[in-house]
Amino acid sequence: MPFFSSSSFSFSSSVSVNGKTDSQRYATQTQTTPDGKTVQTASHRSGEPIYTETRQYDAAGRPIVDGRVLRSGQPTQ
Repeated sequence: MPFFSSSSFSFSSSVSVNGKTDSQRYATQTQTTPDGKTVQTASHRSGEPIYTETRQYDAAGRPIVDGRVLRSGQPTQ
């Protein structure tokens, strides 16, 4: 599936306490298909596995969960 737009964000910090330095890194990337119906996000924190998530939306922009469209935050029957 080709993606149309992509955005990314990364953050890193270092803290030194009593001569010991602790570094943390976080990165995320989001890609969207041309029709805007599929959004794929991948994120990673240092020391943790990469987390990926794909979300589907209908033509009105409502989330599709397990093949059902959410309305007012509740799955349809």
